[in-house]
Amino acid sequence: MLNSSRLPEDFLIQAEMPPDSSVIIAFFPFKDEKKGQRIAPFALKNHYKEIIRRLKQSVREAGSPFSDYSKKELRFFSNSPFPEKELAVAAGLGFRGRNTLLITTEYGSRGLLGGMIIPSPLEELSFQAGISGKISCGSCRLCEEACPGGALKNYRLNRDLCLQDWTTREGSIPDSLKDVWGQRIYGCTICQDCCPWNRKSGQGNVIDLGVIDPEPPLEFYLTHSCKDIKKEFKGTALGMSWIKGEHLQRNAILSSYHTPGQIDQNRAEIEGFCDSEDEGIRDAARWVLDQSGQSGN
Repeated sequence: MLNSSRLPEDFLIQAEMPPDSSVIIAFFPFKDEKKGQRIAPFALKNHYKEIIRRLKQSVREAGSPFSDYSKKELRFFSNSPFPEKELAVAAGLGFRGRNTLLITTEYGSRGLLGGMIIPSPLEELSFQAGISGKISCGSCRLCEEACPGGALKNYRLNRDLCLQDWTTREGSIPDSLKDVWGQRIYGCTICQDCCPWNRKSGQGNVIDLGVIDPEPPLEFYLTHSCKDIKKEFKGTALGMSWIKGEHLQRNAILSSYHTPGQIDQNRAEIEGFCDSEDEGIRDAARWVLDQSGQSGN
C-alpha cells in the first residue's frame, strides 16, 4: 500500500484520481499447469479478469469505509498503462529483474500485477517479503543470453526486439524477428523459463476463468476471418481489446513457416494473404512464401 507521497510524479493526475489518494498493489502468482503449444501459458486462462474480480471481492469483504465507495470512486487496474512494476517495487513486493519483470523471492516472476486506487489517504504498509537492496540478479545474464531477439541488456528492454511485444503490435514484424519467431501465436516466456528465481516456483492461483483448452489448431487462424478469430477467444485473455484478430492471423502465418509441412498444407490461404489490407499480414505472407521458396520448406 502506497500513499500519495510515495507515488510517481503525475501518477494520480494520469489516473484522474484525487491528490490524496492511496494505491494498493498486489502480486498474483499463477500456476503453469501446462505448456501452451502456441499460446503462452499465462494466457491460457484469463488471469487479468480474475485479478480484477478478486480485488473487487476484497473491497466488499473489507467492509466500511472501503465498501462505501461507489464504483466510480475506485479505480482497479491490471496490465494497465500505469507503472505497475515501479509501484510493486516501491511497495516491497519484489525487485526489478534483469528481464525487467518484477521478481519475488517466493514465486519468482511467475505472476501478474494488479491493484486499486482509493480516493483517500491510508497508512502506508510495505510488504518486505525478504527483499532488500542487496537482492538482485547479480552477475546472472541467462535471460539476456536466451532472448531470441536480443531485447534485454543491463536491466533494460528494447521493445523493438521483443517477441512478446510484437505478438500484439501493429505493422510488419522485423525480418530478424521473423527468423526466430518459432511457432508462437501469442506471448513469449523465454526470459522467465530460464530464470533461476523461477525454478522453485510452481505454486500459485488455480483458476478456471477464460480457459483456452484445447488450443485451436494452426489451420484455424489461416482459414478464418479476423473477426471469427476474435469471436473464438471472447472471454479469454486473447479476447482483450488490445489483441486484434489481425495480430493473431499475422503471427499464425509466421508460425506456419516454423511448423514443418504447414506451408504446403495451407499455401493457397497464405498466398491469398499477400493481398490483405493489413500491412502486417501482407508482409508476413510475402516473407513466408519468399523464404519457403528459398529453403524448400
